[in-house]
Amino acid sequence: MKRTASREWALDEFGDVGLGDRRRRSRTVAIAEAAASLPGGRLAQVFKKEAEREAAYRWVRNPAVSDRALMKASARATVKRCARHDVIYVALDQSSIRVADRDGTKGFGHVGPGDGKPARGLQAMTALAVSPAGATLGLVGQLWWSRPDTRSPLYKHDRRPPEERESGLWMRTMAQAMDAFEGEASPCTPWFQLDRGGDASHVLMFAKERQALITVRSAYNRCLSNSDRYLWDKVTAGKVRGRLSLTLSASQARQRDRNKRRVTLAVRYQRVVLNVGDVLTKKRHDIEVTAVHVRERRPPQGAERIEWLLLTTAGVDTAEDALRVVDAYTRRWRVEDFHRTWKTGRCNVEDSQLRSPPAFRRWATLLAAVAARVERIKHLARNEPDTPATDVLTRSELDAAIILSGTKKWKRGAKLNIADAVFLIASVGGYTGKSSGGPPGSITLGRGLERVTLTAIGLDAARM
Repeated sequence: MKRTASREWALDEFGDVGLGDRRRRSRTVAIAEAAASLPGGRLAQVFKKEAEREAAYRWVRNPAVSDRALMKASARATVKRCARHDVIYVALDQSSIRVADRDGTKGFGHVGPGDGKPARGLQAMTALAVSPAGATLGLVGQLWWSRPDTRSPLYKHDRRPPEERESGLWMRTMAQAMDAFEGEASPCTPWFQLDRGGDASHVLMFAKERQALITVRSAYNRCLSNSDRYLWDKVTAGKVRGRLSLTLSASQARQRDRNKRRVTLAVRYQRVVLNVGDVLTKKRHDIEVTAVHVRERRPPQGAERIEWLLLTTAGVDTAEDALRVVDAYTRRWRVEDFHRTWKTGRCNVEDSQLRSPPAFRRWATLLAAVAARVERIKHLARNEPDTPATDVLTRSELDAAIILSGTKKWKRGAKLNIADAVFLIASVGGYTGKSSGGPPGSITLGRGLERVTLTAIGLDAARM
């Protein structure tokens, strides 16, 4: 049987998954291949044949199939993709995954307000590897959390250890990702990019203990060690060391419209020693970091000014170093792109009708790897356009894209780069070029991949 790109990817991603039985491993690869070829939140959308659908239901219900083992296998595959880079950005973010549980009887947790009653679901903290050029490479960590209906204690009264707190997910997911890199003896160094939710004392102490390379956006005006000054006051009083021009998406720039915004940021930086408290012992600890402050110059009328204070363990000795910290932090939004593709974009994991959290976690973890693959193809086309298309697609799939798109620019057998291949595939999925308002997105790319994969199978069968 000819191998499609979906089959090749499934073997790379889950071919060595540790589930204790080769039959479960083979079934996992087959399910991953099907989900990559035809993503969908419901098993019935992905598996059209009754026998395949029943096998998939048995797989998600099987307690021997561990979502941790699935993520560990996916992380190993991602780490191997990172090997050619000295440093890789790892974007972390937490997201609420809503599911259908109207009566609250399936065992899911609280995820926020719904239509008339609290919505149910799970929390997921995801670590996504991103290349220096900005291309998604895959997942290196993911942890699940069920939020109780009872309100957590106020921070100053909370006596729970960090691992029992929701904020502890940040350091536990970082540890999971670091273990993945160390387990493969990877020469690549992960540089973690965290939003304000990761600005917690135990996260900073974890980074110090593990000597982790992190950048976290400051959420607090912390006190400084051996000083009567506070973090924001000290850093913003410094002189501007450089300027950086960036194009931010609507979500990055906090805009309601869909247009991108070109911004010029004034950059300051200063080495500081934070005085943070241990949540258990209440002892104070000194942690040395570099604070990099960026502030937008002359924002458009009516627009919210961009202003970040980034705390980093990276070495910052020059303005160029500070600009690199800011540029690296902008890669954090890749994980938000991933969440859209996973939750409500191409994979639609929130459409799942599975009746138990363990079954849902297995299926959602596998779909997370599929969503990362879609994002990888999309971002390679945008950020590393000269990558040979055969790195992620088979010859038959490229021929199928050429045939289905109706292009006259290339004939079957032509060598394509990833940007050209993605354009053809997205065209098959309904992309209309510049009139669509931007480069191909996950939905049109996913629709095109589905048709291209099926046609490629037909081309392979005709050659036999």
